[in-house]
Amino acid sequence: YIHIFLKTLKFNRLKSFDDGAANIHVGGMFFKNPYVVNIIRPKIVEHFTIYHGMDNVVPVEKIKNINLFWNIADSKNQSYSNVVKMFIGQPYQEFMDDYNFDLFQKIFAHMDIDFYFKHPREKYEYQNVEYVDSDDIFEVYLEQYLSQNPDTKVEIYSFFSSVVFNVPRNDRIKLICFTTDELYNKYKSLYDLMRELNIDVHYKYLININDVEKSC
Repeated sequence: YIHIFLKTLKFNRLKSFDDGAANIHVGGMFFKNPYVVNIIRPKIVEHFTIYHGMDNVVPVEKIKNINLFWNIADSKNQSYSNVVKMFIGQPYQEFMDDYNFDLFQKIFAHMDIDFYFKHPREKYEYQNVEYVDSDDIFEVYLEQYLSQNPDTKVEIYSFFSSVVFNVPRNDRIKLICFTTDELYNKYKSLYDLMRELNIDVHYKYLININDVEKSC
């Protein structure tokens, strides 16, 4: 629908902003779809991004960087008395051909996940995991949570949610991503980007879901 809208609407200037990790997934639609590449992208005069220094939908001269302001102090010398594990939900059934509801239940139990942040398009609800009750996007919720729990360090689990690229590089946040052979083949550029961002403090592990299945 947005393509039809942009194709028929007359305008002088088109400004755009990030649509999450899709903007830096060079193997995805924004970089591969002929209509987007040949019709939409050339019309963009400015693109606003939070992904500094990364390849995006337009040449670097059209990029306008936006800073996300976080009020969470980074104290590497501080010891945290509490560690909380949060899993970022995604509409897995939309992009995983081998999605298995029972296996996901096992993963959450195996990892002792404390809180699950549901994606709006998810169709299933998992048992034995506490859902976060919030109308905020995860980044806003996380900032508030850390502010209200100064003695807590958060481990964030995901597959390739935009969250892993959006949250600050902070000693109180540890990022852990899962992959499968299928997902790595589909989203190789995103997984490779995780490795290339030099954020080892936050992104240390790329855990294969098949190993978790064996241990369950």
